Amino acid sequence: MAASTLTRATWTNDTGSAASPNGDGTLINNTRLQNDVYAPTDQLFAGAGAYTTFTFGGLVAAEGTGVHTFNGSTSGSHGIRLRNSSSTGGCFVGIGNNTAVDRLYLEMFGASFATSGRSIADGALIECLGAGGISYAANNAAGMHRWYSGGTTERMRLHASGGVSIGNTTDPGASRLSVSGQFLTGNGLNFGSSEDVSVSGTTDLSLPSGHTGNFVLRITTAASTPVIRTLTDAGGHVEGTMLLLVNQTATDIPLTHDFGNTSSLLCPNSADATLRKTGAVWLRYDGTTTRWRVLQP
Repeated sequence: MAASTLTRATWTNDTGSAASPNGDGTLINNTRLQNDVYAPTDQLFAGAGAYTTFTFGGLVAAEGTGVHTFNGSTSGSHGIRLRNSSSTGGCFVGIGNNTAVDRLYLEMFGASFATSGRSIADGALIECLGAGGISYAANNAAGMHRWYSGGTTERMRLHASGGVSIGNTTDPGASRLSVSGQFLTGNGLNFGSSEDVSVSGTTDLSLPSGHTGNFVLRITTAASTPVIRTLTDAGGHVEGTMLLLVNQTATDIPLTHDFGNTSSLLCPNSADATLRKTGAVWLRYDGTTTRWRVLQP
């Protein structure tokens, strides 16, 4: 069913009077009618740039089948505003389905609201009561999700590829996760930083100086039949320090066991190992031998 449009007819003065109208106009010469009826009606049908305020003493319901549309054209913002001026109250928009009138809530709480659980003073809450939960979608092929906190600073991004970046905006690609700065895992591993390296032919890797804690080393390029032969430690690592070696390339990279010097890798079963393409392997610093041990790849 097509939408209908209501317009106000042009007011014209009756040539007669309120007591004796001639019936040739739509506006009766009565000050109260002009001020209390016709002027507010003019506000209701005002043109661009004008608005009117409706004050209702109770609840208002707009019912009907179909889509209710609020439409306008402006170079600025166009929206709907709801407010509860009580500092201890809240204000919400509820959307329902066949189960109940309200199944999805968008709520905002006053500055002095009594915080309880997820309802926090001066905070907002999106809540779904349906068993289906909430789905967030960015349907465009290049669409992504972004999270901001502490102002306008972006903190986390879910890229269209499915990769997640925290503290940066770089798509991690096949690695799926990119973290800038320190991060703490559930078992207490605190990773101080990370760095990108390249492997070309037989390579002796070196850890950057100044990094003494747990570390992430990402291999971003691999060429010329790559092999990692040794891993030189700049010093300062202690027994149990962990290194995550990530292969972001599409090439398997062999890891040489015990090349014969103090920077040699110690691989499982005293045999060469393989760092699979788009895979990762853990290494643990052995304080006794002062070498890095490759854990099961």
